Amino acid sequence: MQSKALLSCLLVGTSLSALTVVHAQKPILVKDINTIVTIGSSNPGDKVGFLIKDKSIVKIGVVAYFKATTPATGIELYKSVAGATATLVKDIYPGPVGSVPTYLFPFGNKLYFRADDGIHGKELWVSDGSAAGTKLVKDIIPGPSSSFAAEFVASPVAGNIVFLACLSGNDCELWTSDGTAAGTKLVKDINPGVKPGTPRNFTLDSQGKLLYFSARNGISVNGYEPWVSDGTTAGTRMLKDINPGFRSSRPERFVALGNKMIFQADDGTNGEELWVSDGSSAGTKLLKDILPGSGRGAFLRERAILAGKLYFPGRNTNTDWELWVTDGTNAGTKLFKDIWPGQNGSTPQFLLTVGNKIYFNARTDWFDSELFVTDGTATGTKRVADILPGKQGSNPVSLARLGTSSVVFTANDGRSGLELYISDGTSAGTKLVRDIWPGAQSSRPKWMFEILPGRVIFSADDGKNGRELWRTDGTAAGTQLVADINTVKGTLSSSVGHITEMGRKLYFHANDGVRGSELWTSDGTANGTKLLKDINSGIGSSTPQWFCELGNRIYFQASTAAAGAELWVSDGTAAGTRLLKDLWPGASSGQPRYMTRVGNKIYFSATKGSTIDHELWMTDGTAAGTKLFKDINPGSSGSFPSSFAPLGNSSSFVFAARLELWVSDGSPAGTKMLKSTAATIKTPKHLTAWNNKVYFSTARIFGSRGKQFWETDGTNAGTKLIAVPGMTGATYFTPHRKKMFFRANHSASGDELWETDGSATGTKLLKDILPGFSGRNAFSSWPAFLTSVGSRHFYFQADDFVHGGELWVSDGTAAGTKMVADVFKGIDLFGRGNAGLPAVRSIGYQFRYASLDSKIFFAANEGKNGVELWMYDNGATAKAIGMGCGTPTPTMVGTDPILGNTMTLQGEKAPNNSLALTILGVPLSSPRSLFGCPSHVDLLNSWFVLSSFVVTTPAWSFSVRIPNIQALNAITLASQTWFVGPGFPAGTKATNAVRLTFGK
Repeated sequence: MQSKALLSCLLVGTSLSALTVVHAQKPILVKDINTIVTIGSSNPGDKVGFLIKDKSIVKIGVVAYFKATTPATGIELYKSVAGATATLVKDIYPGPVGSVPTYLFPFGNKLYFRADDGIHGKELWVSDGSAAGTKLVKDIIPGPSSSFAAEFVASPVAGNIVFLACLSGNDCELWTSDGTAAGTKLVKDINPGVKPGTPRNFTLDSQGKLLYFSARNGISVNGYEPWVSDGTTAGTRMLKDINPGFRSSRPERFVALGNKMIFQADDGTNGEELWVSDGSSAGTKLLKDILPGSGRGAFLRERAILAGKLYFPGRNTNTDWELWVTDGTNAGTKLFKDIWPGQNGSTPQFLLTVGNKIYFNARTDWFDSELFVTDGTATGTKRVADILPGKQGSNPVSLARLGTSSVVFTANDGRSGLELYISDGTSAGTKLVRDIWPGAQSSRPKWMFEILPGRVIFSADDGKNGRELWRTDGTAAGTQLVADINTVKGTLSSSVGHITEMGRKLYFHANDGVRGSELWTSDGTANGTKLLKDINSGIGSSTPQWFCELGNRIYFQASTAAAGAELWVSDGTAAGTRLLKDLWPGASSGQPRYMTRVGNKIYFSATKGSTIDHELWMTDGTAAGTKLFKDINPGSSGSFPSSFAPLGNSSSFVFAARLELWVSDGSPAGTKMLKSTAATIKTPKHLTAWNNKVYFSTARIFGSRGKQFWETDGTNAGTKLIAVPGMTGATYFTPHRKKMFFRANHSASGDELWETDGSATGTKLLKDILPGFSGRNAFSSWPAFLTSVGSRHFYFQADDFVHGGELWVSDGTAAGTKMVADVFKGIDLFGRGNAGLPAVRSIGYQFRYASLDSKIFFAANEGKNGVELWMYDNGATAKAIGMGCGTPTPTMVGTDPILGNTMTLQGEKAPNNSLALTILGVPLSSPRSLFGCPSHVDLLNSWFVLSSFVVTTPAWSFSVRIPNIQALNAITLASQTWFVGPGFPAGTKATNAVRLTFGK
């Protein structure tokens, strides 16, 4: 029987007033977690993206050139004269977009760089420091396509530069320019045809006669090998095939030392070691095999020259990375000093020559790195000062020359944060210059550059003006802000990410600006949003991510200095948040990721190093039960399992590994690769469980291109391509009601919102949010982060080209798909609406929002408080929560309980001939055991039997009329069905629970 009257009785007898909240009519900020005030940073000198060779600040005479950004101009070219003022050189791409000048290279009295004016693409530009004298040199690929000019260096030909430019795709070759369009031309097509020669690592010898670089002249001929050029076609040749045949020796980090060139290369036998060349093939040879075998013995990214000798980090069989020296001969290449004796390495880095000394960062314990100096003798190689006493170390970075005998750098004394220091090589002469951001906060000086003898300019944040351009003469009074280029006010972002729900609370990582990115929790209110635990204490970040719930605990990856990135667990309390297991013992990281619950276990990918690279692991929630599940690809190369998805309620699951599709029945022996009868699957991604099957996309299939849409039931025969003509790029799957919604690309609409019922004919475009730009992906709405909330709506981010990336909602129909609100009003950098960006991006491309009761939570930026935690109320919501028990495990879902409407509860996998009792009551934050099953309803508080019946079929459903009582609005209760059979209580089974938030 089912009782409607009892519902009213229960609600009348329940204290509702304390639970009632008002539903939000628009998205609201839950809490501004990072309240540190900033006034828009121009970020002078910051490198762009992953362009690691993009120089930060360069100078011509007394003029420093650098890139900086403002909302009005975007990233553009700026200059500072003698560190006294800073001005915009030219708004190359007019308006807020920015030309993004990169690879700044001073040559003579002009500056060469790459920029995009919005018309010609990323091409070669030149500037004399004036707006009129800043112009495009040559549109190498006419029109908006880009040649991606890069890596500029002086040419052996007087008055010329050489650089890398691409004519199409990867066809990048060696070019030269004298600063005119006519004088900008190809030097040599190293790999003829539309094939990449990709010359790189350009370095001119000390005589200016030969340019050394690495290139390849054909995948099947020679890999990356050392080349030289005198600036002419005929004089551009491969120097030596160090690793014969198509394999690469990967020469890099060329350093001119006297009349020789020192570099790193791997001949395929001795590993990555030091090589030397005089510019001839015969004179190009292995300098010294520092570390016998195939390992790396030298690391020339860190290096400095003093008195004709090259100092660098090296390692051999007796020491890890220590300070080595070479004079260009085998006998003169040797360990200079073992700073941290034994098998540990001091890891010298940031080497800088100042006068007759080299300053550098080195450590004498795992984390105790301080400033060291050497005068070229072993006895004169020593720690300058112990700025942060103990085992933590001040970690000096960003070293820059100041005058003829001093160095300025960034260090942390444990009290003032990362601030500006100076040293003359003595302990007494090593001191804090100025605490630019007073107190424990860090100004983080970087990109330090001596613009005049005794004057250094750099980027720093004083907590009032944002990250701007500063200068120093080594004194507190002489350390001043040069210019506040970007004056926009706001607060810093907490960069909320990986929002996950467990037990009516949210868990996520956030950075309050003081303790780094750490574990936070929220009950959906400002007062209830707080730091749960500072896992990596201090300003360092533990960056919790890959959250996965099992039972009443949440499992995740977090990083500490002692253990690296490892597997953690939390019961929602600080005391109960702890390291579960150090998968790769010590400071190395096990990197557990892609954690997914299947039944009562969590499967994930992790590594133990070269013996077990990224492979399939499992945990039952205990340290002893956390272990390698299967080494799919034994040895040093891992299988890199990812994107797990359970198959129904069994212990089986599907996942990607070795770029293939795999299935497991929950046992190592039953874990095997799936092969479709339709085609060979390659790189399966975005695996999503729905209707006892798993749906996914593939990066490619042999003989075709694009991400194809697939389904599998865990068998070879049941793994099928769902072929929809013209549709590719399926991603962001989310099941909702009886369909699944996702983003896909079609030549007629670009990347837009799609739906499927699991069949090819039922797979179609739901709504073209940004119509009229057929096939042009750059003008798609790009729906992303789809998340189902209740039975009526799913939410996502989309860009209609007017409002930017904002929060959208859909009821599964085109008419019911609309923007929720314009969180960040105005125009964005692309001339579109300012993107509120209600989204969470986590490492490994796991994207999602999280819902709590009737609300959806997401990270967003309204333009004032940075990226913070936001909330939107969906109203009435029914959400399946927790786990049931029994084999098979019965399941239950519900429709949203709207006041005055009928709510339906329905389930599957019920045991025949048993009494089904559906109870309703207060939801538990953590389940309690009842007859060996988890109870998600608090039976000690008000509860009652909502329905009782004898099961005759595995599937059932019943409906309940929700009274139109306004006091019910926003009340949250839970329902769960129990099955009582013969031999009670043994053999009791229970469904999961459905959390019901009543609303309008």
